[in-house]
Amino acid sequence: ARVHLLPTVAILAPVSPLLCLVVADADVFVLISRVRDAVDAFGPSTVISVNDSLVCVKDALINSHPGMPSTRINTAGTRNEILHEADDSLEYDLVVVGGGPAGLSAAIRAKQLDSNLSVCVLEKGSEIGAHILSGNVFQPTALDELMPDWRQENPAWAQTPVTHDDFVYFPTAKYAIKSPFLPSAMSNHGNFIISLGDICRWLGEKAEDSGVEIYPGFAVSEDPVIDDKGRMVAVKIRDQGVAKDGHHKSNYEPGVKIYGRQIILAEGARGSLSLEVANRYNLSAGRCPPRFSLGVKEVWKVDPEVSRPGHVTHTVGFPMDYMTYGGGFIYHMKDNLVHLGFVTGLGYTNTNRSPYMELQKYKTHEMLRGLLDGGKCVGYGARVINC
Repeated sequence: ARVHLLPTVAILAPVSPLLCLVVADADVFVLISRVRDAVDAFGPSTVISVNDSLVCVKDALINSHPGMPSTRINTAGTRNEILHEADDSLEYDLVVVGGGPAGLSAAIRAKQLDSNLSVCVLEKGSEIGAHILSGNVFQPTALDELMPDWRQENPAWAQTPVTHDDFVYFPTAKYAIKSPFLPSAMSNHGNFIISLGDICRWLGEKAEDSGVEIYPGFAVSEDPVIDDKGRMVAVKIRDQGVAKDGHHKSNYEPGVKIYGRQIILAEGARGSLSLEVANRYNLSAGRCPPRFSLGVKEVWKVDPEVSRPGHVTHTVGFPMDYMTYGGGFIYHMKDNLVHLGFVTGLGYTNTNRSPYMELQKYKTHEMLRGLLDGGKCVGYGARVINC
């Protein structure tokens, strides 16, 4: 059996997601019993800290599976001593910060190259995919290289192939001019309209199957761990139980250090640790400054008569002026769902401009009004993107 010790598995007691260990060929019921015994030792009605729950599960794993090496987690002293002490840390061959498509793909590829490597992924969201938001028209070229046989599985996220492409100019809120020619960069032949969160969850399962350890629910501090030679050797989980004014609350716990022979930062746009590392090592010197946009998106359930699964439309023009970068997208998925949104470049000079309001104006265009009439917004979100 394969047992995932996650905080959502109530029968395994309050287990820290930091110890998202996978045990193969273990006696499931013995393992559960060992964990319960360890937790019960704290007494009834006791709130167990993250670090104490980590110790409980670690002891249970070793006791129920004697062949398991105990050096992966170096826990000194009694149960009341916490993991942030000098000798307490986690060590891996590869540490990936960020559980998005790039980070998960990197972790999977590392295990493909050497299955003996110890690899972990740190994700700040409560689960893989929780903080993922995108259009998204997916080009599968990279996935074909990573997992050539993925199409044979026919995954649920890949059920809406692109069947039609439009590129449209909105000169005003009433008129639309369809381009007779589609720029090659805008062609989506062979691509899929997907939920990026769904593909991340799928990649997360593949990563775990290959032996990658995924730790959701832990944000990494923006301060890297530097050795005496100036090298970045570890990342540090953010301290728990810190008030807004900086003082330590009663549940304060210092963050654990995660050491890695190699560390990959895959935080996405404007990652706090990535920015700190770039500044520390002067990685941006002589390079163009980064540019960012804010994408605001809504998911609508529309009338079946106007639903066209597989249709992709990108627009420029209204409501954006000629001095500001931006544009809209309309993606038709199955089940009468339409993903629509508007991207606004964050270099705009008009301080009264609101990216959120740009989307609301966008929906007043004659073309979108006909699409959305009688429909219902079932989801929304926003995200900074690189542009």
